[in-house]
Amino acid sequence: MRQAVSAFLGLAAIAGCTSVPITSIPKLANIDPATTDFSQVELAVRVSEDFRLHRDGATIDVVLSPDGEPPLTLNLNLQHSEAPLTPVLQRQRGSRFDILRFEIADEDAARASDYRDTVIATRERLKAEGVSGSASFSIGSTGCLAQGANPFQDLRMKFFIRTRPDEAFYPPIKELKIKSADLASEDDSGISFCDETDLPRLID
Repeated sequence: MRQAVSAFLGLAAIAGCTSVPITSIPKLANIDPATTDFSQVELAVRVSEDFRLHRDGATIDVVLSPDGEPPLTLNLNLQHSEAPLTPVLQRQRGSRFDILRFEIADEDAARASDYRDTVIATRERLKAEGVSGSASFSIGSTGCLAQGANPFQDLRMKFFIRTRPDEAFYPPIKELKIKSADLASEDDSGISFCDETDLPRLID
């Protein structure tokens, strides 16, 4: 079953009129949809070893919201990368955790670049018109709880990101703690155990 864990990250607003406070995570100030090439963005996810991630289970969602206009969105499902862990990620791994890398699929790279071009053009138009708006950015991952895992344990997940291949991965937010109370229940909400629908998608 597809179970998602995501984190919403605020970005600076467009047209310089309003801003979303991000002082606690200052590096996110550099993730601007008009200047960031999302075709180069990579994610790494550190997850408790009992939680299995899907091969296409890392997501990036970018939303540009001009005032009074429909939002411009970019939704990306990143693919598992076989690239080795960088030194930074190796140091972050720890015991009883896995760290898995994800990258933009080739077929999505052009779409991500086109989105940036659209954002640049829209931002210039809004600036000329004196219209403001905002931008938001969220990352997430999907997966399931391994069969035989303790369903009463709390799980932990931490995201790392980099926007260029020549920079180091860094955590944009603090580690997420998934309470056992949020795991699958009788109404099938929360994070569930892996079933036959997950098996073809799970990372080996």
